[in-house]
Amino acid sequence: MHVKHEYTCHVDVDGVIWHDGEPFDAPELYAIVHRTAEKSEDGRTFATCLGERLWLECEDTPFVVEMVRVATDAAGRAVGVTLVLKGGVEEPLDPETLTVGDRNVLYTMVKDAAFRARFTRKAYYELARHLSQRGDEFFLVLGGREYPISGEIADDAST
Repeated sequence: MHVKHEYTCHVDVDGVIWHDGEPFDAPELYAIVHRTAEKSEDGRTFATCLGERLWLECEDTPFVVEMVRVATDAAGRAVGVTLVLKGGVEEPLDPETLTVGDRNVLYTMVKDAAFRARFTRKAYYELARHLSQRGDEFFLVLGGREYPISGEIADDAST
């Protein structure tokens, strides 16, 4: 594919996309970025929109979880979680990818585990109602199964 123009955008810690000092806080842009985000051969993140390439320089992650919707059974137990990313983009949570990073920030993998996403404090607290603790370990209890939350983040999944 021939790229007409290339632009560099900054993604702040809250997931807002900035270009030339101005925020592009439009749901349509986030949907395009989510749909087309890829990693270049050198590991940088980019998205493609109308033949133009947007290079994403991320303060932390290219995606931010702003809210979670937890589906429950009749007894009130969690059976599924939908992530609502910045801009309203939705996808199911893969509970096996939950990790805790610096400053106790919760992360998960999105886009078929291709990219890491940071939870906002609000999204974390929504999910925390379904966490359990045993000793120093925390688990998400989902569908009657415990998913341990790792304390380590793989370096290759940082963006």
